[in-house]
Amino acid sequence: MPFLAQDKKTVTSMMTVNMMAGTMLTRAILPCMRKKDRGAIIDISSVACMQPMPYIALYAATKHFIHAFTEALEYENNDSGVIFQEISPGAVETALTKHLPKSKFNQRASPSEFVSSALDTLGTPAGPVDGGLTAFSFSFFR
Repeated sequence: MPFLAQDKKTVTSMMTVNMMAGTMLTRAILPCMRKKDRGAIIDISSVACMQPMPYIALYAATKHFIHAFTEALEYENNDSGVIFQEISPGAVETALTKHLPKSKFNQRASPSEFVSSALDTLGTPAGPVDGGLTAFSFSFFR
């Protein structure tokens, strides 16, 4: 949906959920993790953060905020013992994607598959979970 077609409540809600919630939770728990010299913060971004996304511009922008925020905090806290991980999934089977067509080229994972992947790869320096291959696919077929 074009940005100007979204009502103010939708815009505010999306920014609150996608940006403010994680920011404030991180602000609340990071001092305790730093004090213990351990912990993990897993942020959920999206492949939508990796390029301009007409018709979902605000969504993509909020996901880019998460990407930039996570990367910056990882740098600021690199000697703290706290692990920062960004998950950047492609299509996941959720209420947001349930109306999109499915095909063998448009597979969707379940949310639990992404949770398992995040936990299995926690602390590995591989970059965003699922983001690289999906971003390459978007660029290649564009």
